[in-house]
Amino acid sequence: MTESLAQQMKAKRTKILFPIAGIGQSSTPVQLVLGAEIFFDLFKVSGRIELGESLPNLVNSVLVWVVSGKTTDTRSTNPVIANSHRSCEEHFRRTVSRTPEGRYAVSLPIKEDVHSNLGDNRRTAIRRFRLPRGQLAKNDELGNQYRAFVDEYFQLGYMEVVPDYQSQHPSYHLPHHAVIRADSTTTKMYRQILTDQRSNKLKHLVWSPSPESPLQTYELKTVTYGTTSAPFLATRVLQQLADDEQHDFPEAAGILKKDFYVDDSFSEADTVEEAITLRKQLESLLGREGLNCGNGFETKKPF
Repeated sequence: MTESLAQQMKAKRTKILFPIAGIGQSSTPVQLVLGAEIFFDLFKVSGRIELGESLPNLVNSVLVWVVSGKTTDTRSTNPVIANSHRSCEEHFRRTVSRTPEGRYAVSLPIKEDVHSNLGDNRRTAIRRFRLPRGQLAKNDELGNQYRAFVDEYFQLGYMEVVPDYQSQHPSYHLPHHAVIRADSTTTKMYRQILTDQRSNKLKHLVWSPSPESPLQTYELKTVTYGTTSAPFLATRVLQQLADDEQHDFPEAAGILKKDFYVDDSFSEADTVEEAITLRKQLESLLGREGLNCGNGFETKKPF
């Protein structure tokens, strides 16, 4: 254990000089070396999360979550995938903009051959809308939640009515799929990111709150949950926010760049006070894009 870590933990210690091979070559400072006789005592009986095939496991300990197990190289060697990622990145840099209020506006990365061949699928969308509306009519709770969600989406300005709708080319109507998750921060994050007019025409929606109400076409104005590009655009906007605001929030910008997975932050601090300071800075940084930090942080007691 290093002297600085011992002081932080207020631990009793006896100073010794004992060189350990390999530690000097580490890219980050090593503050604690554990002996094999206590290593496995640090792990809790419960608290193991399996991420899936060919992915590492997360194991809870009295100190931190430990990532261990099999993994694969995530860097693609497929030239088609590599070119696709490069094209999306170039498209984002070329089209991203920011409103005076600080919100980002992006353009959906669309293959031009697909875009030019899109037809107006409104009739198909109407037929598909009748099925979930029938299901919502049979389930009062789900129906009320779904109508409340769509109404909130409209009231907050995330979608708008397309008046006197006429067949447009190119345009596309999204199908309805009722998934209610009141605690989903991912959905809340997506709808803070605006999309441009060209993209909005590809996110039309047919909707009426009841069978007695006329069916109308709406246009979604933000990044939409369930679309293929949504995770990329949300993650890329966070990185852009970090780049644009790092002069005011250097520590929080580093967290956005290195410690975020979609809308979850996996960061750490040596003390509770430092963690609170980082959280406040992160709140201020995310607030410049209309986002919030969510559920707080977890502390680990020293052993």
